[in-house]
Amino acid sequence: MGAREYAQGDSFRHIHWKATARRQSLQTKVFEPSNSRPLALFLNVNTHANYSDGYDSELREFAICAAASITRQVWADGQAVGLFTNALMPGAGSPIRIRPRQDAGQLIRMLEALAYIDGFGRWPIETLLRAESSSLPYGSTVVVISALVSPHLRQMLLDLRRRDYGVSLVTLGDGQLEKPMPGIFHRHIGAHEEWHDLDALELA
Repeated sequence: MGAREYAQGDSFRHIHWKATARRQSLQTKVFEPSNSRPLALFLNVNTHANYSDGYDSELREFAICAAASITRQVWADGQAVGLFTNALMPGAGSPIRIRPRQDAGQLIRMLEALAYIDGFGRWPIETLLRAESSSLPYGSTVVVISALVSPHLRQMLLDLRRRDYGVSLVTLGDGQLEKPMPGIFHRHIGAHEEWHDLDALELA
């Protein structure tokens, strides 16, 4: 599968995330045979910087839906995909970690994990990124979904890019980046009033 420049009217479901991250501009899939590299999806389930502020349940659910949508896209294209979140694995005291794979059960494993997410993230997403990125194959693509972009997360993403990972950041809700991050593709997918109008979030 190749890629071309995004054109108005292209479906969000056909965004080529790895090509987007590497070319730093939105790319649409061109369906042709090609080799692919693993994609690791990092989902931040926290919606406020301070735990005392609680969390926005609708915003968190939107983030989970976005993660599920990307998971389905990547898996359906025959690419190895994995999921890491700062939410706890059900019945365990560790975060959800599903290493990139492309076997028949991977999609079910990832969607089931997303369905079980509840409550707060127990660790900052940048802590999880730091711990897990070193075990990813060289040249992997990292896609981060987060309603929050802290200075520490910005620095972590820039560090990953310098280490030759493809990096994309998907933000959602009302937050926006204060300034671009060189070499990192950023896509913002809506404020509260836009969520239910985005075809991009329909799960095929």
